[in-house]
This record gives sequence, structure tokens and C-alpha cells, in this order.
Amino acid sequence: VPRNRILGSPMIWQEWRMHNLIFVMRHVFVFTVRWYQWRSGGFGSHGNSICILLAYGALFAQLYTVDLATHHLREDKHESLTATWPFWRGCPAWTESFIKFYYTIAQFQATTLMLDMSPWLFMNVLVIFPFQWASFLMTLVRKGVITTTGYHMGYLWSLMQVVFCAML
Repeated sequence: VPRNRILGSPMIWQEWRMHNLIFVMRHVFVFTVRWYQWRSGGFGSHGNSICILLAYGALFAQLYTVDLATHHLREDKHESLTATWPFWRGCPAWTESFIKFYYTIAQFQATTLMLDMSPWLFMNVLVIFPFQWASFLMTLVRKGVITTTGYHMGYLWSLMQVVFCAML
């Protein structure tokens, strides 16, 4: 995995890989805490409050560790993980803006699902799917199996799976 981003195509590089790991681990941690509470009735009479505090703790830890990862792994301080994301040649500006906007909304959705204390746990696991799917799609781009357009369509599809399952 290269240390720096390869311009022109969405491919895995060190900073993105570390961000992916941190985001996935926050969901795994919150799932584990909530599962423990649900399964064993853990944390006593203040169980829900403790779960909420742990979830917010995981969120703040994630924000801090992502900043640390960016500081240590980003070579070009003028780029951003999503703002400088490569799109296909000839992509209309409105399409690029819409996709970037939806990627931002999806990040907020994932965070909201992590903090949600509803009785179902599967969304904390399901929201991991787009993170892992993006890694697989980036590998396919690197191998020349799919194009940048295919990456964005596949990633949008994975984000929509979370939205549709949340509606069930």
C-alpha cells in the first residue's frame, strides 16, 4: 500500500487505510458495548447512560485519532481525504458536487447510527459494509478491473444499502 495518494484514481493509500480502520473500530467498539449491555444487562441501573457516555467517548477518540493519523500520514497539506477525491474524466461539476455532498451526508449518517441507542444492533455492523466495500473497490481500480466511475457507483450503492436497511 503506497504511503501517498495516487492522483487520478481512487486507490488505497496509508492515510485512507488508517482512517478506514479507525472508523470501523468505532462501530465495532460501540456494537460490543451495546451487545454486552443487551446480552447481560450489564452496567447496572445506569446502563443506558453508561452506553451513551462510552459511545460519545468512542466518537471523540475517533475524531482525535483520525486527526493524529492525518497529521502523521498526509504528505500534501493542501489535499483532503474527500474534497480532493478523484472523479472520472468528463464528470459534470454538478455530479461531482452531488456525490461529494452525499458522501458527507453518509458520514453524518454513520455517526448518528453509532450514537443511536435503539434496541437493534445490526445497523452498527451494517454501517461497516461501505467502509470495507470501498477498500475492495479501490483494489479493483488498482488491478484495472473497474474504472473510477465504477468505484463511485459501487460505493454509492453500498451507502444506499445502509439507508434502505435502516428503513426496514
